[in-house]
Amino acid sequence: MIFFLRALPVLCAAWIIGFFRLAIGSPNTFWYYAGAGVLGALAALWLLTRRAVFLQGRWSILAFPALTLLAVVGTLLFSERASLQWVLLGCIGVLFALYAEQVFRFTHAPARYQPNALVNLGFVFAILSMFFSSLTIFDLQLFANAPLWLAIVIFVVVMVFWSTIVFRFLDVPSAIRWPWGIALNTIAIEFFALLAWLPALPFVKAAIVALLLTGMLQRLRDDVLGTARSSRWATVVLAIMLLCVVVTARWFA
Repeated sequence: MIFFLRALPVLCAAWIIGFFRLAIGSPNTFWYYAGAGVLGALAALWLLTRRAVFLQGRWSILAFPALTLLAVVGTLLFSERASLQWVLLGCIGVLFALYAEQVFRFTHAPARYQPNALVNLGFVFAILSMFFSSLTIFDLQLFANAPLWLAIVIFVVVMVFWSTIVFRFLDVPSAIRWPWGIALNTIAIEFFALLAWLPALPFVKAAIVALLLTGMLQRLRDDVLGTARSSRWATVVLAIMLLCVVVTARWFA
């Protein structure tokens, strides 16, 4: 059994890439293949974590990868360029394999586990999940002519769910949970509503949302850990990245 569990990270990557590729190539059965890809990957993580005890709870370990995979499915639904699809599938497959590998080390080979590896990779999945979720919603607004109010409602639901997972994953103390929850959700929703009006490509607007949430998540992590403001340089880097995105963005006429 241990040999099977050891091979699961690689099998997860192959499973995700294979079934998502089948979904792209079969429009009539897209949801069946995509659903099989998501459920199979999550089942593998469930097997890896079934005998482990996590401080945050097992569901919080699975939530960010699950949300990311679902958001990627939405992105693939509106994607047309085969080269970008392959790059996306490859990156998601490798990232999921790395995450599954760290879960295996945490549960079955603790001597090889690097401290905070799951937290750091979970941080990456958290940002990617909101990037692809925002991209899917903006694509829905652009290609399916979804009304603005519907796009905002969907984003609110996703954002509330996402922030709940974040607070559980970081074990945010109750003293700062409500202030941070209100601030995080309010700012993100207001920025999303503003970006929805801008004549920019969905990718650009989703990147801005992801950079905003990255900065806020870094500050929240500093508050939870009680460390020095290590996010000062991170804020500068994020500001430069945001400026590059805005300046080099392709805007509609």
